[in-house]
Amino acid sequence: MVVKTAINHKCCCFHFRISNYRLFSTEHDKLFNPQATIKQIKDFEQEIGMPLPVPFGRYLTELGNGGVGADYGIWSLDEMRRHNKSCAIRNIYEPMLDHSLKDSQWRNFAEEYVFIVERRDCVSDDECKQLTQQLIKMQNQMAAGGIYISTPGCTMLSILMCRGNASGEVLVIDFNCMDQTYSEPYCNCKFEDWIINDLQKRISKIG
Repeated sequence: MVVKTAINHKCCCFHFRISNYRLFSTEHDKLFNPQATIKQIKDFEQEIGMPLPVPFGRYLTELGNGGVGADYGIWSLDEMRRHNKSCAIRNIYEPMLDHSLKDSQWRNFAEEYVFIVERRDCVSDDECKQLTQQLIKMQNQMAAGGIYISTPGCTMLSILMCRGNASGEVLVIDFNCMDQTYSEPYCNCKFEDWIINDLQKRISKIG
């Protein structure tokens, strides 16, 4: 309840200041989609093969099925389905994003990924298909135990971990920038803190 109240307060402040400055048209005034039902949450959890962190489930059922939040906002369940079609496949792997791998292990993983990406340009069509499947496998390994819930922009994805030591945390990954991966992808914080902190930054910028 404290988290819900804090998020609601930040959202209301943000909405009030935006309205005063008329930064967006009325079609963007809606803060949240209609709330998700418990059944919708249970159905989604069954599809992805793991329970959602409690604060995220409460966001969806008590605040809205997608809406205002960090970056460009939180996707609805249907949007998450579109971006997490391989989630069930990812669940055969143990989470990589759980603070257990050393920086050297992350560098080795990233270097292998980049090598395969570059090699695809120098091989036959059949081999290119095989290499693409390897990349998809590596993407599934890297995102195991999590679901994509939003985007900070460009080709980046915000992933909410639902299994492992980092369960409940939001991390940002970008498969197009693996050549710049030298350690575990950046961890913002717990989902609820991630949203509250981002809204606070937006409010302070508006003035």
